[in-house]
Amino acid sequence: METLVQRYLEDHIKQGRVVRGVRRPPSAATARDVEAVLSSDPFSDIASLLARELDERSLEDFRDEMAAEHGGSASRKALAYTKAALNWARRHHSAAAGLAGVSGWWRDVASVHVERSKDRMPTIEDVGMTLALAECFRRAPGRTINTEASDRTILGLRLLAFTVQRRAIVGIERGFLIDDERQGDGWGILYIPPHLMKSRREHVLPIPPVAMQLLTPAAEASKEKGSQYLLPASRSGRTESDVPLHGASLNRMLARLRGRDEIGKARGAPDLLVRAGVTVPDWSPHDLRRTFATIVEDETTRGDAVSAVLDHAQGGARSSTQDAAAITRIAYSRAQRLPLKRIAMEPWCEAVEAAYREALPKAEEIVASLAK
Repeated sequence: METLVQRYLEDHIKQGRVVRGVRRPPSAATARDVEAVLSSDPFSDIASLLARELDERSLEDFRDEMAAEHGGSASRKALAYTKAALNWARRHHSAAAGLAGVSGWWRDVASVHVERSKDRMPTIEDVGMTLALAECFRRAPGRTINTEASDRTILGLRLLAFTVQRRAIVGIERGFLIDDERQGDGWGILYIPPHLMKSRREHVLPIPPVAMQLLTPAAEASKEKGSQYLLPASRSGRTESDVPLHGASLNRMLARLRGRDEIGKARGAPDLLVRAGVTVPDWSPHDLRRTFATIVEDETTRGDAVSAVLDHAQGGARSSTQDAAAITRIAYSRAQRLPLKRIAMEPWCEAVEAAYREALPKAEEIVASLAK
């Protein structure tokens, strides 16, 4: 089974898909998920089995062990990828996999995880307070967090707050953030390549001056360090490889604020978001998209501006580019609706920054009280 799933990853997932004659880039998130399945302890119990030796009991046990160790959502994904690998092997390599003539019984093994309704919507004040607490908490007493790494993680959270895109955006390349010379007045353009978008389409966002004032220095600092990424991770290991910040770092930061990380649990740390009066203390970065839609529609009455920024039902090219002139050309194409997106992005970014500034004094008091 280990060889089968590995082949599925290398020969199928990482090759991308051909849609209407165009090969779409592979999903980095899906590849990471499949790799996580391969490296999980529960998978080791079935890894040595031949595909034809796997049965319902073994697959159900794998599903249940994944749920016990990593949670229901991870279990659902692991089961889905394992079943997809079996389907792929049966379709393309049935003889080699020993699945010729096999009924495909694994399709009937279902996940028992029920997803919660995704209706959390933090207020703009919740967002501002969370950003302020993250800024102050890196200096919290008893913490030995690497300041430089913490800076980048906080910037990653603020990048998500400004752009309301999915977590993968923290892995954006530095060269994809450019000044918008046509618009001027401090505006910028952020080009998001297809492999970082759920839609697998390239996406362009206008970045208002209030956000560029934060992101431009980050890009310059990254350039000085010789990184190609806007938010590089701390380099480690013998190769000192250049890698971007990972979205999981943002979840770990939020866990620390909530006292749910290992250090916090051991010390009985409080949930700082609850202490600060955040009305939706368990919000996730993805929930920002609901908040954004509500606030922008209230401010502009332009639902189509919201959809343009969130990349809902939008067409457009699927190529990738690194050239500033090409990014500008794509940004101003009719498909990208840049003027429409500005209508949504400007009031949102200004509201986020204002909420953050207003929350800072209270956040500083709360973090300072931890030392008492």
